[in-house]
Amino acid sequence: MIAYAAEDALIEILSSPKDDLEIGSYVAIENIGILFEPELEFNLKTTLDNASTNKTIVIRSDGIIQSDKFYFLQPGDGTFIDLEGLSYMEI
Repeated sequence: MIAYAAEDALIEILSSPKDDLEIGSYVAIENIGILFEPELEFNLKTTLDNASTNKTIVIRSDGIIQSDKFYFLQPGDGTFIDLEGLSYMEI
């Protein structure tokens, strides 16, 4: 039940873009730790890929990108999003 509510909340957030003159339509998210909870079983790669079809997804995080993997905490901890095949930029 909680997983469905969390998925609905995430979909609502990702479906509510803002507009910027320079980057166009975007969604900015932070405090993404809940997305990595194993009990929720999110497929984050697919979720981000689908959500970014007509908008930019901005993620503010202290995570690390290494070898096309976004690690929530640190490389080797097993908690990551496989970014291979996704278009991304680290700022």
